[in-house]
Order: sequence, then C-alpha cells, then structure tokens
Amino acid sequence: MTRGSARRFAFPGCVVAAIGTLISLAPAPCRAATPPASFAAAYFNSGAVGTESAVVADVNLDGNPDLIVAIQNQSFGGGRNGLAAVLLGNGDGTFGAPVSYDSAGGAPFSLAVADLNGDGAPDIVVDNFCVWIDGACSFTTVGVLINHGDGTFAPAVPWNLGGSSSQSIAIADVNGDGKPDLLASVAVAFNGGVAILLGNGDGTFQAPIHLLLGPVDIRSVALADINRDGRLDIVAAAGDNSISPSRGTVTILLGNGDGTFRPPLATYDSGVSPGGWANSIAVADLNDDGAPDLAVANYPDNRTGVFLGRGDGSFEPVVLYDSGAPFAWSDAIADVNGDSKPDLIVADFAGVVGVLAGNGDGTFQAPQTYTVAGDAASMAAADVNHDGRPDLIVANGNEFVAVLLNDTCADFPPAITLSAAPSILWPPNGKMVPVTLSGTITVAPCATKPAILNYSVLDEYNLVQPAGSIVPDADGGFLFSVQLQASRREDDRNGRHYTITVTAPSDTGRGASAVSVVTVPHNR
Repeated sequence: MTRGSARRFAFPGCVVAAIGTLISLAPAPCRAATPPASFAAAYFNSGAVGTESAVVADVNLDGNPDLIVAIQNQSFGGGRNGLAAVLLGNGDGTFGAPVSYDSAGGAPFSLAVADLNGDGAPDIVVDNFCVWIDGACSFTTVGVLINHGDGTFAPAVPWNLGGSSSQSIAIADVNGDGKPDLLASVAVAFNGGVAILLGNGDGTFQAPIHLLLGPVDIRSVALADINRDGRLDIVAAAGDNSISPSRGTVTILLGNGDGTFRPPLATYDSGVSPGGWANSIAVADLNDDGAPDLAVANYPDNRTGVFLGRGDGSFEPVVLYDSGAPFAWSDAIADVNGDSKPDLIVADFAGVVGVLAGNGDGTFQAPQTYTVAGDAASMAAADVNHDGRPDLIVANGNEFVAVLLNDTCADFPPAITLSAAPSILWPPNGKMVPVTLSGTITVAPCATKPAILNYSVLDEYNLVQPAGSIVPDADGGFLFSVQLQASRREDDRNGRHYTITVTAPSDTGRGASAVSVVTVPHNR
C-alpha cells in the first residue's frame, strides 16, 4: 500500500473502509461473536530481570514442554551479558526453577530452539542485541548453546553477525542440505537487513552473508514458503527510516532454495501510524485457501495488520484490527477457542493480551482482552499441560513469564467410531443374520458424554430398517446388534446395502455421527 491510499479497518463484527475522515461500510457482512476463550494465569520466576522472549520446546526429552526464556538482565550499556533461562516443565502447566546461561552478548530480544547438530536434542540460539564495549554497541552476536541431551547446555558459543545490532532470529534449512541455518536481523552502519549463517550440521556455522534492505530497522524475521514453490522465503517486518516520520513495512524476499534470495519482491505498508513500525510477524493460512497469510503487530498503535496471501508471493492490501490495547508488540496464531479456525493473539506492551477470534475466512472479531502483570513483551502459543488446547506464554519484561492456561470449553462435537461385523452377508439365502455394531464416543475434556446414542438402519430396499437407542459405558464404548436379511434382488448388480448410522449430540446440541455399511453382494 502506498502512503495516502485507503486503509481498511476492522471494528467489532464488521469491516469498514477509511479514506481520510470518511468511513463507509464495506460489503462484508457483520458476524455474531464467537463464545470467548478463557484462560487462567500463573506466573513463573525466570531468575533475572528483563524477560523479553519465551519459546516452548521439550529440551530434556521427557515428553513435557519446557520454557526457554531470553532475559536482557539489565545489560543495556554493558557491565553484564544477557541470559537464557530454562524452566523444565512438569507436564501439568507448571514449571521448575530456572537454570540460567550466559547468552554471549547483551540485551537479547529473541531466541529460537532447534536441533543444530543432529543428535535429536533441541539446542538454543540467543539473538543478542549487541556486545557492549565502553558503553557503546560495537558488534552483535548470536549465542549458540548445545544441549547435552538432558536439558542442560554447554556454555554459549558466540557467532558474530557482522553488524552492530540484531533483534530477531529464525532457524531453518534454507539451502536444502538438510542442515539447520540461522537467519537474524542485522544493522550494518545505517542499513538494515538479514544475516544468513549457513549451518555445518554440527552446531557450527559459516561466516554471515548479508542481505541489506536500505535504511530500515528490521524488527522481526520469519521463514515460510510464501509463493508455494517448495523453497523457503524471508518475511521481514521493519520500520522504514528513509522517510520522516518513519513508517512500518513488510518485505518479501523469495528464496532460490540454495541459501540465496532474490531482491525484494515487494514491500508493503503495515498500516501503522506515522513514526511507528512493524514490530512482529506471524505466518499461517488464515482463510483456508492453502496460501500463507501474514499478521503484523504495529507498534505503538493498538492495531495489528493482516495480509492475505495470493499464493504467488504477493499479498492483498493490509486490513487493520484493534489489538485490544496500545503498543502492539508481538503476535501469534493458534486455534485457542476450539472452533477449528485460526485465531490471532497479540501481546500489547501495555500489559494486555488481545485474542481475536477468527472467522475462518481471514477476518477476525473484536478482541477479548486479558491483563498480565508487567509488560506483554512476547507471545507464544503451545499446549503446555497436555489437554489438547493451546496455552499462551507471555514474557512480562520483568523477572516473570506468564503462562495463561487455556480452560476454554468449546462446543466440540463428539467423535464417534463405528464398525460392523460381519460387514458382508453371504450367502443370500433370505435368512435374518445378527450383525454386531461396536464403537466409541469421545468428547472434549470439559464436555459431558451423551447418556444416550441413537442408531438407525437405512435399507436401500426400504424393507429392513430397525432403529433405536443405546447407552455407552463409562469409557464411551458401545456394543449392540441388529437383524439384517441376507438377500438381494437377482438384477441388483451392485448388491444390497444397509447403512447403519449412530448419532449423538454434544452437551450444547452440536451433533456428530458415524456410518458403517453392510453389504449383500451380487456374487462372491
């Protein structure tokens, strides 16, 4: 979008277009609100001040999600380095005491986790803002911490990015050699860009290659196959300092699959107010068309921007949504309300988390807001207590990490399995044959199992069609039998088919069914 062109804003339930001060309704209809998600917050001490980013991974390989936190440790201006803290998970949404590691640089804004040396254990990469010398940012590093395999780590090894500062890190194999590579934002003199460190597969990396994009401040980098050619592309969220006041931008660099990237395909205005920037980027298919879409946190506004992808590497103009509070800082995408549609979660630096329920077509409803103690400096979504529902992890900017356990009881329909024995009736001698139907019904953890299930038989001849009800056992299992006639017409070349259906409502009336077919074939 060019400056001065129309911007589209989304307000509660409706989408409107804004040109200057004129606001008019767009053709999109208003929607009824989705029942709200619900969360219960708990706080875990990271061991130091300045929690800036948190990710979830099973670093000790016990099957339980753990927290890994980047902590600035009051390291702006030198005197001390940042930290990476590891809090091992108990599997129930709680976490143990933090174990901290020096990050090999100062004031980290982000970190990422991946198996860098092929031993099956996740390693940590901390993206340090810079290394301070005599109170000045002199150069910047990423600190690589190799996992011993038990959730403890070797001291961080610094890898120089070849610039003066960095704020974002991503890990993926960008050259197709099966080895993880590092991509980090980097500032070089007055230019911003991306540093690419190709991996050797043993936890070490080659010298950085710079892709500079001009006088921009890269705040967030992500990797995704934007144009669906099987190669990873770069998406960079930034503040463009080439104009005054600055503007927020999103830049797309298509990958060649060999670790190199083409010049920017396009740069999009993020929709932030003048003087702001695009601070964070999340990538997912928001409208179920198979093409990656983008969500951008616009700082210091209370708005997040959504770009719907066209599948060829380009995007529709940004649509802006209220994020719930000022200072939109970080975003994530997950289905938190259980309706199988991606939702948008925004961490607003004012200490508010905004949850925007998705409509499934790339549009979103008005935010539900949740307050956390301290700032909301980063956002991650992961199931940390094994209940199948995404929880929210928020770095609070102080010494704490907030874990918002998802206790939403969504209207999931029951899941029913059904099988018939025998499924073929032979010979077609006209006798009535008992057919046993067995299966299970399962419901969401917070839902109530239906006390009664209904069954019916549809005979394509409309002759034998028993129906009735059954009571599942305490575990959801059921077993019943019906009498079906083993006969078919001589001219019925496809055989006679009995369709048995078992149905059940959820506790809110949303139904589900399963079908099994019994056949009397024409011949065998």
